[in-house]
Amino acid sequence: MRTFGLTDTGGKREKNEDSILLDNDLQLYIVADGMGGHMLGEVASQTAVKVVCEFIEERLLNAKEALLKDDVYLKGLMNEAVIVANREIQEYSRKQAGHDIMGTTISALLIRGKKMYTAHVGDSRIYRARKDKVEKLTKDHNKAQELVDAGLLNEEEAENHRSSHILTRALGSFDSVRADINMHEIQDGDSYLLSTDGLFRVLKIDDVKVVLLDNGKTPEEKCRMLLVKTLEGGAPDNTSLIILEFEKKGFLKRIFS
Repeated sequence: MRTFGLTDTGGKREKNEDSILLDNDLQLYIVADGMGGHMLGEVASQTAVKVVCEFIEERLLNAKEALLKDDVYLKGLMNEAVIVANREIQEYSRKQAGHDIMGTTISALLIRGKKMYTAHVGDSRIYRARKDKVEKLTKDHNKAQELVDAGLLNEEEAENHRSSHILTRALGSFDSVRADINMHEIQDGDSYLLSTDGLFRVLKIDDVKVVLLDNGKTPEEKCRMLLVKTLEGGAPDNTSLIILEFEKKGFLKRIFS
């Protein structure tokens, strides 16, 4: 597996409130998009990433071997990590930030063998590129998505709709949080993209698809290409992305034989 990630302030924001994590030892990958004035968005996203990583690492280190292959346990682990992060952000907000609102999205991906476990809250995203198809694995938690669900908008119209900035779920913003938790089977040759919404404020999915499906580029080259395209398009928001690629079966053997 090859991985790369980066985060950028963008063309119009003064600070970067996004946070990312690439832990190749733990095989945990996270993007988080913070919100809140006076640096609170940055604190929220950093707290979410830190708490989720530490929680999952501690539980995996102390779990019995059988649990490390148990779908129910691993999905529950992802869900509990998000709940703990939500509580930590709220406690910080009450103690340090007074009545200021702070929160963050989170899209997290944990790999165990040939399976991938995801936790998602907000409008950051996870995509899968498989063969010649790119599929969105997460569902945005915002008002625009509610209009899509009601049949009043299509997916393309929802991307930059005025209500797309209004989140219906976020860590830290509510007393309780409900994460979307899923498990996906990984196939040889798969690629995965995690990104904050800054990428799709500028690029259409077809633009991203062309880059993701380019077998001649490394994850680093793809990340940098997507960022450059976003910056050239104005980048009105912070932009963060991570790309993971699983080698096609027999790929290394063909190279070195």
